[in-house]
Amino acid sequence: MVISSTADGVRAPTTMQDLPFALLFGLAVAGVSTCAFALPTYELKVKEDAEASPASFGDFLPLITALGVASFGTVLFCFAWLLLQRACAANLVIGALVLPVVLSAVATGGCAYVLVFNQLDEAGANSVMMLGAICLVFTLVNACWLQALWHKIPATALALTTSSHVIYHLPGTMAVAVTGVVLQILWGCLAALAAANVYYAYDRTYDFETYEGPTPPAMTTSLVGMLLCAYWGWQVVSNLAYVATCGGVATWYFDPSSLSRGVGCCKPSVLEALGRACCSSFGSICAGSLLVAIVQTIGAIVRYIELKAREDGNLVFVLASCCLRCFVSCIESLLELFNEWAFVYVAIYGTSFATAGRAVFRLVDSHGLTTILTSLVADSVLGYGIFFASLAGTGCAFVAVGGAGGELVAAFLLSWLVGATCLSPVRAAIRTTLVCYAEAPSVLRSLEPKLHDAFAEIKAKSVPGAPTVQGVPVGRAEAGMIGV
Repeated sequence: MVISSTADGVRAPTTMQDLPFALLFGLAVAGVSTCAFALPTYELKVKEDAEASPASFGDFLPLITALGVASFGTVLFCFAWLLLQRACAANLVIGALVLPVVLSAVATGGCAYVLVFNQLDEAGANSVMMLGAICLVFTLVNACWLQALWHKIPATALALTTSSHVIYHLPGTMAVAVTGVVLQILWGCLAALAAANVYYAYDRTYDFETYEGPTPPAMTTSLVGMLLCAYWGWQVVSNLAYVATCGGVATWYFDPSSLSRGVGCCKPSVLEALGRACCSSFGSICAGSLLVAIVQTIGAIVRYIELKAREDGNLVFVLASCCLRCFVSCIESLLELFNEWAFVYVAIYGTSFATAGRAVFRLVDSHGLTTILTSLVADSVLGYGIFFASLAGTGCAFVAVGGAGGELVAAFLLSWLVGATCLSPVRAAIRTTLVCYAEAPSVLRSLEPKLHDAFAEIKAKSVPGAPTVQGVPVGRAEAGMIGV
């Protein structure tokens, strides 16, 4: 979906943006693949137990059954949750905001009850007082958060209802998200094999069992490079699915009839958006993903330094690395939040990542943090949906295989992954709807009048006549110059 920049309104063809980053990522994939398949494979020395009987398929049948049933049950629950969000979005939003206040208040009251009506020694009393103080702080913070966001409940509920409706009719977005997770797992295995082979190549040269010198700098550089490539590939695959979903939702925003075209997971709006993400927008996705991957690599190095400092008992390095790790984690979270909004612009306009980044800053400058906060309130509802989906999947596994502990733990973890994957398109749809409204509010007035009025009430509307990200006035964008 690209806004044409020609004077006569002809839809201009889209070319790949940020091509150097796409080429660089291709080289990274080629390097990892070469190390994984061309280098000698690292040999694990496993001690064989002559008395142990070989494992058979029947030994793994309960686990396979539990995982399969849990996945199926989680997917069904996710579709049911989408319907629930469409019907009861306002109640879910209120519950998501009120429940943390209630839980933290109950915990505070419980600590006070234990402290008053139970005979505790000094150490126990101090522990209960500390826990009660922490719960009280959480209660106050959650209460302030509730008060600050209470007026956003109508808009958030309508946005959640609309996004759930769109994703329910675009199941292909879930299929793309699930495929992305599978590719992420495969990429992680490939990168791990490549890193093991690189280590094995240096081990054959230096024989680390007898080598007493310093770690070879070339090996450190190679392994850090492998780690960066692993994070980069993980981010690129995830963001490809995200941009494809955003593109499909944006197509619905400017062309509501797109929901009725196609069947099931083969809706043209999703397939075309996926094609744009893999072609014209691929370089922009690689550029934004690289930023997060670099910060993640730095965070992994800091965690390694902290671990070695703990082993050596160096308290100064432990404290310094812990503070640095917290700082890097905050930077990573901010970059991921920034990328979420920048990739929405990439999906809508097909711009470079730098242009999309400037559009995000313009959005914040025009609307403040209202748009971002509205999406965060909806995210809390999705978080509860993921949690209940995990419980539903685990319950299905329990019915299928009984009370085996290991299988249920694996089923819960897989259900959490499947639930987060299936509901992630709703998160992308909410952000896309908010950005589309900021760019072209009159389109939403005819599409969803109640949602438009709710956004207007919380002052999340565009400045009249504000230019779009590519310099085309909003009026012209709304007049039909959107390439769907």
